[in-house]
Amino acid sequence: MDAQPLVDQWKKSAEAWISAQGEHGDWARRWVLDPVMSRIILSSFPGYTSPLSLLDCGCGDGRFCRLLDALVTRDGHIGPPIHFTGIDPVDTFINIAREKHPAGRYDVGCAEALPYSDGSFDVVVAYLSLLDFANFDCAMNEVVRVLRAGGVFVLSTLHPMFTTCCPRWARDEHGTRLHVKIDNYLVETPQLVEFNGVSVTNVHRPLRQYMQACIRRGLTLEVFDEPDSSDSAPDRTDYQRVPWLLVMSWRKPSVAS
Repeated sequence: MDAQPLVDQWKKSAEAWISAQGEHGDWARRWVLDPVMSRIILSSFPGYTSPLSLLDCGCGDGRFCRLLDALVTRDGHIGPPIHFTGIDPVDTFINIAREKHPAGRYDVGCAEALPYSDGSFDVVVAYLSLLDFANFDCAMNEVVRVLRAGGVFVLSTLHPMFTTCCPRWARDEHGTRLHVKIDNYLVETPQLVEFNGVSVTNVHRPLRQYMQACIRRGLTLEVFDEPDSSDSAPDRTDYQRVPWLLVMSWRKPSVAS
């Protein structure tokens, strides 16, 4: 699949995306993924005191790096400091990330050709960005290459059961959500997704494709979750009806002594 058309869509949609997300992100980010992803990352190196290096692959405007940095630098945090790097092919996103988070490093680039040396990062994050990677296998090769031995790859994505059809919900004549549509589950399929002025292509991939990609590259699964929202989340009824989000953490083996 050619990556450039997908990147061009994101460039055209960047301003609308920033406006729609704001600083807190959408419902799924704010009430589900932010706390889950942060907790996994901050608990992945118990007893570790040296600074950690983190790469957010497909970082957008750097929102998650800013959130995580605020958690790490707050009073009372116990754990190592983190040096943040983000990469995204959309220069509008990167310019905003640099402006809002000067403590981090932000580069224009794509996951399929990461401009970093082997073993550069303790943590690589793909926060709802795997859906945007045109060449998934190439991107996975790069993720594992830049991850140091003993480091973790922490990913979140829309659950593959939720991405086979677009629009995703079947509705009655009154617009009531009846059930999620599922079809052609095992087929890698691009889906045009449009909302709030954003028009981008997400790539549906079955769960086995994510699992096998990590297993083949020698990673070990440490966390597998279909996370629920926090109890205080508003309007969570539909979220609990279907598997909506998927979170995993995979560790790269340490070098044998």
